[in-house]
Amino acid sequence: MLLQVNRLSAGYGDVKVLWDINLEVREKQIVSLVGANGAGKSTLLKVLSGLLPPDEGQIIFRDKDITGAASKAIVDRGIIHVPEGRRLFPQMTVEENLIMGAFSRRRSGGIQKSFPVFTISFPGSRSARTRVPEACRVASSKCVPSPGDLWATRS
Repeated sequence: MLLQVNRLSAGYGDVKVLWDINLEVREKQIVSLVGANGAGKSTLLKVLSGLLPPDEGQIIFRDKDITGAASKAIVDRGIIHVPEGRRLFPQMTVEENLIMGAFSRRRSGGIQKSFPVFTISFPGSRSARTRVPEACRVASSKCVPSPGDLWATRS
C-alpha cells in the first residue's frame, strides 16, 4: 500500500472540515478527489503534505507512520504537494522553474538524474529553455524533477 489514511479528522481552530476520512492508494494507482467547493479537498491535501496538523487519525505512507510529521520530512519521503495556481517565475525558463521546484534534491544530484524523465514524459521539452508562458506544461509537470511517490495537486 502506498498511502493509507485511517479515521483522519482535521480543521481550522473550532471549524472541523474533515471527519473520519479513510483512504487507500495503491502503487501506480491514480486517485481523483472530487467534491464541491468547501468539501475539504484542499484541507485533506494540506494534512497529507504536513501543512496542517490532523486533529485525529493516522497517515501511513510506504508502511511508515507520517501522522503530524513536518512537511520537509514528508517531501523527503516522497509526497509532493503542488499548490493550486501557477505560481511561476515568468522571467525564468521552464527548465529553471522546474529546477526551483526540485530544491530538495539538489545535494544528491537527483535533479540531473530526473530530467530524462521530464524529457520522455513531455515531448518537445527541449523548448524547456524557452521562457514561460509555457506555464500550462510546467504547472502540470513541475513536480517531475522530484520523483515523488505521491503527487498531490489541485487545479
